[in-house]
Amino acid sequence: MKPVICFDMGGTLVRFEQKFNMYNALSNEFDIPEENIRHFIKSSISILNCDKKQASLKIRCYFELPKESENIIECLIARKADFTLFDDTIDTLNLLKQRGYNLIVMSNAISFRTYSLEEMGLSDYISHAAYSFDYGYTKPQQQFFSKVEKNIHISNGQGIIMIGDSLNEDVCGAINAGWSAIYLNRKNKQSVNCRQVNTLRELLCLFP
Repeated sequence: MKPVICFDMGGTLVRFEQKFNMYNALSNEFDIPEENIRHFIKSSISILNCDKKQASLKIRCYFELPKESENIIECLIARKADFTLFDDTIDTLNLLKQRGYNLIVMSNAISFRTYSLEEMGLSDYISHAAYSFDYGYTKPQQQFFSKVEKNIHISNGQGIIMIGDSLNEDVCGAINAGWSAIYLNRKNKQSVNCRQVNTLRELLCLFP
């Protein structure tokens, strides 16, 4: 039985253009360390299906900012990053689907900054999109992987393979949850002791 193939989104299927850095903009505006903002948004906003106004209120309260700062926060967090698909995304997904693989995505994301599969041109290939804000957890939390596995009704012995560009969130998270994983090392950043590929097209040799 063929395994389900689960892809990360940003850095794996899609390249998000970082012309505007939300975390840096908030840091500069309110003189808060960028890492603190990044940690709070990832741990508290990315797990909620909320709108930008609700998120702005949570950020203001957590960092004890004045009430009049809410509109500024809302403007800074609402801007979506531009995106492009990697050159090998569509061809790879199309061939894997033709070969009978069930393809899903799993992503840490902010609800009001997320593009739909239709907007990204992926809806013809991906059967299920699992976003952190719908599941209440983020990668690499094991609960996120477990809930995804339960929701897509994996058959006994079928298994899931995670494909992603983050060693911690994608590879280690998946392995700790009992999944298999392949590290997508697009930039050949480091040598790792796990299965890895440098392009999505290499997956076509691994999944005949």
